[in-house]
Amino acid sequence: MRYLNLAAVVATASLTVSCAPPMTAYDYPKYGFAADFPAPPKVTDTTDPQTDRHTTVFDAQSLGRDFAVTVTDVDPPRPYHYLDIDQLADDASKATAKAVGGEVTYRTSAATAEGVVGRELVISKGGRRAVRARYYLSGARFYVLTAKSSMGLSPVTEATDVDPSTESGSDNDPAVKVFLTSFRVTPTP
Repeated sequence: MRYLNLAAVVATASLTVSCAPPMTAYDYPKYGFAADFPAPPKVTDTTDPQTDRHTTVFDAQSLGRDFAVTVTDVDPPRPYHYLDIDQLADDASKATAKAVGGEVTYRTSAATAEGVVGRELVISKGGRRAVRARYYLSGARFYVLTAKSSMGLSPVTEATDVDPSTESGSDNDPAVKVFLTSFRVTPTP
């Protein structure tokens, strides 16, 4: 009987770790996006004194998970000048890597459900995935999504079961994928 109780506790704990927590959709029309977070995001507004660029961070932490959307107003395109998503993503990923003491180890393209093309990068530290980030540029807004989780699953034996970039890291928590894929660019008022 004791072994059955222990088995039930272990099975429940495994199920809890392997499932994404309940996520709630939050819509921010003023900032032109919507995303699902596991808790109400804390909103922080700042302005860079050197560039005078306005940045707003929407950060939600819950159960060992930290999900954030950073929205930065970038210069609107001028004649013969365009904003380059690759340059913006490179600069932002270097800053994120420096902040966590890691390095960019994986890079690919990403897109929202409505077709806004961006980039996805994984930043690793000590051979383990530390942060998964997505970068999108829409109009004069640059969106940075970061997802960190201490709830990563153990690597699986079938390579087809997970994204190969997450096989040995903490970002293969299902909640990370739910958060990143929930992001959508919305019309601003």
